[in-house]
Amino acid sequence: MKKFYFFTLLIFILSGCASPEKKLADGKIKIGMKKYSFCHETLSFGGDPCAATFGDGYNNKGRGLYYPRLKMEIIWAPKPKSFFVFKKVTDPINWANYGKYYYEGNGELDKVFTSKEEAIKYVTSKISITNKSTIEWAKKYCEKDGFKPGSEEFADCTLKNIKGK
Repeated sequence: MKKFYFFTLLIFILSGCASPEKKLADGKIKIGMKKYSFCHETLSFGGDPCAATFGDGYNNKGRGLYYPRLKMEIIWAPKPKSFFVFKKVTDPINWANYGKYYYEGNGELDKVFTSKEEAIKYVTSKISITNKSTIEWAKKYCEKDGFKPGSEEFADCTLKNIKGK
C-alpha cells in the first residue's frame, strides 16, 4: 500500500512539472485564454512564468515587460524557451510582491514567441506611428546612450523616446 501512495505522489509531482512548452503542445495553453487560467495551467516548481522567485525579489528584477500605452505584457519562465504576449492588460503581474504573485493581473494570451526580441518586436509593431524615421531616430539615440539593441532597457528607451518626440 505504501508503494501505491508513493507512486501516486510521484505521478502527481511529475505531472505538475510539465513545462509551459509541453502544455502548449498538448493544447492546454491556448491563444485567447485569460491570464488567470494561463497562470493556473502553468503552475509548477521552478518553471512557472507567472511566479516570482526568491532570486527575482533579491535582484529586484521581474520576468516581464509591461507596455501600459498598448495594454500589453510579455512574460517568461525562469529558464525561458517561450515568451508569452498578453493583450488587454490593465493590471500587470506585480513582480516586486514575492509570495503574493499567483493569478495577479488580467489580460488574455495573444501570441507566443521563442525569443524575447521577437516578442518585443511584435508588441512594438502595434504602435500606431507611420513615421519610420522617428523610430529609427529613437533606436539610434538609445544605442548612442549605451543601451544594447535587443535588451529590455533598449526597448523601454526606444518606446519612451518615440512617445516623447
